[in-house]
Amino acid sequence: MLWQVLYDQGFAERVHRLGFGGLTASECGKIGRIFSGKGKAEKGEKVEVEEVALEGLTISALKKQHMRERTRSLDNSLQVYSLTGVPFPPSTLWESRRREMRRWYRLVTTDPFARLWSVELAENYVGDISLYGIGQEIGNRFFFYVAANELRTKEFVMHVLSLWLKKMPLLKWQIKTIASPVFRYDEVMLEALAALGFHQTQIIQIGREPARILAYKILNS
Repeated sequence: MLWQVLYDQGFAERVHRLGFGGLTASECGKIGRIFSGKGKAEKGEKVEVEEVALEGLTISALKKQHMRERTRSLDNSLQVYSLTGVPFPPSTLWESRRREMRRWYRLVTTDPFARLWSVELAENYVGDISLYGIGQEIGNRFFFYVAANELRTKEFVMHVLSLWLKKMPLLKWQIKTIASPVFRYDEVMLEALAALGFHQTQIIQIGREPARILAYKILNS
């Protein structure tokens, strides 16, 4: 299975953020060699997720139609940095970026060890949450991508994640501790997670940029 290999090789983190564009040529070659002679790599079926709604805020299954807005949001340097660790918008052309985002959607929504949600406010896409590594050695990790620059505030991040943490059946998925990698200069996300009770446990490298791992113990676990 493709995703099992990505986790075993330590590539899943970057693929969830950037698709295969997050891997080097040699890493992609390594994946190719693993599947050489075995036919097409099986990505699996799309994984269904629970949904929650409260006062105009909806957290529901990641939607393909939101990929256009997600692509457009990457014109902002803050959004790009929070997702990739690189503070510069992609240099690729608009249509090329849209195709890449659609490929990313098709890929990550078939990870059997992940759950992905769109975040909508008044029926407008404003971001997404990716939970991945469920039952894998990497541990249960997530990141909240805020696509709407005007909502990139400590208060909004806390509101969304507080609802998500309370309403999603994390214990049912045998998740007792959850962690989020946050790039070192993403002050809004770092402050919001700290206010929610997350604590830094380690520093890792995602691509070329250091990221802090902030962990949270699920209540009643």
